[in-house]
Amino acid sequence: MAERVRSRFWATSRARWVVLVALLAVVATGVAAGMSDANAVTKKYQPLSGAVVNPQRGWYDRVETILDQRDFSESTRDGITLLHSYVRLDDYRDEPIPADVLSRLDQGLAAVRAAHLKIILRFTYNQGPYPDSAPDATKQRILQQIAQVGPVLQKNKDVVAAVEAGFIGAWGEWHTSTHGLDRDLAAKKEILAAEHAAFPGQLLLRYPADLRALGVTSADRTIGNTALAGSVGSHQDCFLAGAPDDNGTFSRDGRSPAADKALIAAVGRYAIVGGETCNPDPPERTSCTTALRELAQMHFTYLNRDYEPHSLARLAPCQDDIGNRLGYRLQLEEAGLPKTLDPGSRNLSLSLQIRNVGFASPYAARPVLAVLQCGATTRTVPLATDIRSWDPGRTISVNETVRLAAPPRGTSCRIGIAMPDAAASLRDDPGYAIRLASSTSWSAGVNWLGSRPVGD
Repeated sequence: MAERVRSRFWATSRARWVVLVALLAVVATGVAAGMSDANAVTKKYQPLSGAVVNPQRGWYDRVETILDQRDFSESTRDGITLLHSYVRLDDYRDEPIPADVLSRLDQGLAAVRAAHLKIILRFTYNQGPYPDSAPDATKQRILQQIAQVGPVLQKNKDVVAAVEAGFIGAWGEWHTSTHGLDRDLAAKKEILAAEHAAFPGQLLLRYPADLRALGVTSADRTIGNTALAGSVGSHQDCFLAGAPDDNGTFSRDGRSPAADKALIAAVGRYAIVGGETCNPDPPERTSCTTALRELAQMHFTYLNRDYEPHSLARLAPCQDDIGNRLGYRLQLEEAGLPKTLDPGSRNLSLSLQIRNVGFASPYAARPVLAVLQCGATTRTVPLATDIRSWDPGRTISVNETVRLAAPPRGTSCRIGIAMPDAAASLRDDPGYAIRLASSTSWSAGVNWLGSRPVGD
């Protein structure tokens, strides 16, 4: 199991040292801008082969109910960083959600934060069954309850990774609604738009047909006049089962499974795609060959590690490979660094070659920081790159010169890259920082590239 570092480096370093000069980024080719060939050296790094614990990706753990569960030690012990929980509203189909339920939701999300995790939520009024499902709620009740839970989710948006659209039909999967909402396009538009306005982060829909009907495509992500660019993704809850349509996931509007998968692939470039397997029928579809191909094609970020057990058993030979590649996996291949640091210069030039060998790009914005540590002094400055553009299967070049205070004479300084969480509440917690899957030194949320002496 990979070790999770829990130091308070960021809090102490930010309290002691203030970045003196704002970012000056210069895009260049070859060696980093501002660094002469004579003072440039290229350092190569080896990829790590095993699991690398990183936030907002990978196998997830199912929480029985976030309203009551507070202990997530088994998940953290196993290197899990992502949870999933239903929020059952069965008792409130005909009345507002009581204040104590909203308080328990708030407390549950606080426990997620204390465990250094994030969570995917789905609100539902039943657990099926299919085809004779227990009731869901009316559109008016759903809209009322979206407004009720919205402030709780906004308060805890730092740990809400995504919200599956939920509410409608059996299991909140947008089918078998006892109020006919799954067949009412206008109602679905209104409910999704209300969720988008009230909830933080991304919303995930169960069916490609709904993505298409609601106008969520790679070219036009809008619902009416509500812009949803990059904020609506997909959860597939019967992945690799029931060929050719994965037990009703695909071809619900007459399009082919191939057309639906192409739509998910386009959406998955900008938004979350995840889900879980179900019964392996026919068994030949639930294979490592098919799984690895389609996980990469549709850019999966997460999968349930507990369900469905028969399907997961068939994927056992490639389970580690899947776990390593779900979401992003960022390998630093080489870095252009100065041979020595000039005590008379405030410029630090970097040239990075980073390859994403995961299935997806990081879906959430976060800073990428250059870090310079000289003795007890640590300074950081943001780089201009957008981590969400680090697409899978690509090598990303980052070539920038940043301005920092000049390093002191007679010392040796460490140079690093840090990718902390964007939320102010989590930025100082290295448990939410991204670790490179390379032979860099990792400590306190920083990927250390190497040390350089300060010249005379």
